[in-house]
Amino acid sequence: MLLAIKVVNMDVSKFYVKVEEALKRRNYDYAIKILKNQILTCNPNDVKARKLLRATCIEKYKNYGELKPAEVWRKGIGSYIIMQISKIIKKWDTVIDHAENFLQYDPKNIPVLFALGEACMHANYLDTSISVFENILAFDGNHVKALKALGKICEKENDLEKAKHYYQRALKINPSDDESEKLVKDLSAQITANTYGQAKSSHELLRDQEKAKDLEDEQAILRTDEDYLRAIERTKKKLASDPKNRKDLRRLGELYQKSARYDQAVEVYNQILQLDPTNADIKNRITECKVDRMDFEVRSIREKLQKNPNDERLKQEYQRAMKRKLEVEIQEYSQQIQSQPTNMDLRHKLGLAYFQAAKFDDAIAQFQFSVKDPRKKNIAHSYMGQAFMKKQEFDIAIEHFQSVLDSISPKEREYKEAMYWIGQAHEAAGHQEEALEAYTTIYREDINFKDVQARLKKLRN
Repeated sequence: MLLAIKVVNMDVSKFYVKVEEALKRRNYDYAIKILKNQILTCNPNDVKARKLLRATCIEKYKNYGELKPAEVWRKGIGSYIIMQISKIIKKWDTVIDHAENFLQYDPKNIPVLFALGEACMHANYLDTSISVFENILAFDGNHVKALKALGKICEKENDLEKAKHYYQRALKINPSDDESEKLVKDLSAQITANTYGQAKSSHELLRDQEKAKDLEDEQAILRTDEDYLRAIERTKKKLASDPKNRKDLRRLGELYQKSARYDQAVEVYNQILQLDPTNADIKNRITECKVDRMDFEVRSIREKLQKNPNDERLKQEYQRAMKRKLEVEIQEYSQQIQSQPTNMDLRHKLGLAYFQAAKFDDAIAQFQFSVKDPRKKNIAHSYMGQAFMKKQEFDIAIEHFQSVLDSISPKEREYKEAMYWIGQAHEAAGHQEEALEAYTTIYREDINFKDVQARLKKLRN
């Protein structure tokens, strides 16, 4: 730490010139070397250098092709192990150095990026830490841990409103996260207390009391249905004096949606669309409401069927409800994709709906889009593999399952799942030896995995 402080004022402009020249020549390795060994050695909290380092690594693999996971681990395993050990003994500068070493081979590796962000936070390189966590969110906007980490940094810097914003985002993604719930509640109380302490007039105090009530309403997701109803009535009263207030309309729609009042939510969201016809987020929320409403119907019938498993009427009702649900999903997601063709989340959801509806060609077409999203890559490959199996195109199916294997560790359950599918594909194709090999691989690691014992026995007889 002392070394970093001592040399932070060194003039690194000449190194940046060298980096720029190297990048013009596409000499990415040399640029990486200067950024890491010269500029960041001088100042570990140089945000510009870290951003440029990450961008350079990404650009390198964009031009020359990404390394296969096995090659990444061959080159980076040493740094990864040292990074993990250093985390345990809290040698944060060592964690930072070896995280960067690993990221040279896999610049989008989110767990390693998170380790880097954490280490920078502990080392008090807060600007860099913020940049790293924001980088993670660019790859995965639903990364709850990154959101909470950003919130904690903002708290440390006394930016409470911004901290609350991050915690609320985390809570919205995972409403059952007790830690996020507590962080939002505690921070809301602190903000309210600070506001009261600063109030200078009765008018300001009244305004602050209104804000405090709004803060309470924001937590309605955490409470009972009665609390939802009170929050809904309060928001409706605010809208009575300003019926076109988009913020309050959105709030009302969200309250209806979170309390499973889907028809009312859709009605309110449509009011917003009248004011803002191109609002993609509101259009997606309408789709969510329609899909959630069908999910609720299917779930209700399924619960009845579980209690009465032999009821033929309920079985038929359940099948009809599932069919309606898939029809709604296909219609809604298809409609949204017309205006949001690059939304990979919508593409993936549509692919799943087509797959469940046994429309495998349509499903494959959507998964071929969503596989481009790093967050969806493996599951999209898995579903494409299953879809091609349904089409009896076993060789192509195996290629997709193999893509999953190539990107994950053999110790992960997903690895065994993909290997199991490969075994099934080979078995269905009549490739007995290959199927035996796949099932045996699983058997060595997990003797009780699904029906692998029975399949091996069948193939050996």
